[in-house]
Amino acid sequence: MRLFVHPVLCLGLTLIAVSLLVSRSVMAQPAALSRSSSMSEAFFAANQLRAAGQRVTRLYLESGTGVRPNRTRSLLEQETRAYDELLSKLSRQRLDPQLYRHITKVVSSWAELKPVVTSKFGRENAELAYSLSEQLYIQTSKVTSHLEDQAQSEMGYLADVAGRNAAFAERIAKSAFLYATTRRAGALVDFETWRKEYTDGYARLEDSPLNDEYTRSNLKLGRMMWMFFDDVLTVIVRKNDTSRMLEVAKSVDGMWEIAQSSKKQYEVMFRQQLRQGGQFAAQPARRGS
Repeated sequence: MRLFVHPVLCLGLTLIAVSLLVSRSVMAQPAALSRSSSMSEAFFAANQLRAAGQRVTRLYLESGTGVRPNRTRSLLEQETRAYDELLSKLSRQRLDPQLYRHITKVVSSWAELKPVVTSKFGRENAELAYSLSEQLYIQTSKVTSHLEDQAQSEMGYLADVAGRNAAFAERIAKSAFLYATTRRAGALVDFETWRKEYTDGYARLEDSPLNDEYTRSNLKLGRMMWMFFDDVLTVIVRKNDTSRMLEVAKSVDGMWEIAQSSKKQYEVMFRQQLRQGGQFAAQPARRGS
C-alpha cells in the first residue's frame, strides 16, 4: 500500500530539515571564530613572552656591570611586571589540553626564574638566571611552535621568525653580559651559535615576498643596527674587552624596539588574514610534512 504524504506536510518537513542544518552551521561559526581568536591571542602572547624572558634576564645580568644602574633597574622592574601580566593573559585562553600543558610548564619555569632576577645581583645568581632563562626559552618556544604549526600560515611563520629573532638578539647580549660579569667560557660558545641563528633568521625575513614597504624599511634599519651591535660584541667577546658594555646595552635596546615593530607588523597582517577566513587547524601540521 502506497502511503500518501500531503504536499504541504512534505514542504514543512523539508523546511524544518533545512532550518536545522542552517542553525547548526550558524552555531558552528561563532565557535570556530572564538577558537581562532583564542589561538591567535595565545600565539601573540607566547611569541612576546619568548623574547621578553630573555630580555628580563639580560637586564638582570646587565645590572651586574653597573653601566647604567638606574635605567637598568627601572627597565627590569617594568619588564618583569609586563611578563606577569602577559603570562596571566596567556593562561586564561581557552586552549586544547596538550597546549595548556606546555603553558603550565612556562608558568613553572617563570616561577623559578622570577625570584632570581628580582634578587640582588651575584655571580651564582647570574649563572642560575642564565640557565633558568634557557629553560624558559625552550618552554615558550614549544607553545609558539605548536600554535604556529596549527596556523599553517606563511604570515604566522614570519611573525614567529620575527619573535624568535627578537629573543636571539637578547640572548646574544645576555651571553656577552654573562661573560663580562663571570668570565664563563660557555657564554662565548653560545654567542657564536646564537649569532648565526640570528643572521639566518633575519635573512629569511628579508627574503620574504610578503613584506610591504614599511616592513622592508624597518628591516633595513634593523640590519644597520645589527652591524653596529655585532661589531661591538665581537670586540668584547673575541678580544676580551668589556669596556664597551654601555654600547651593548644601548644598541640591544634599539634592536629590541625595531624587532618589536617588525613583529607587530607581521602580526597585524596575520590578524587580517584570520579575519578574511584563515583558521587554525585542529592538529598541528609540521612545516614541510
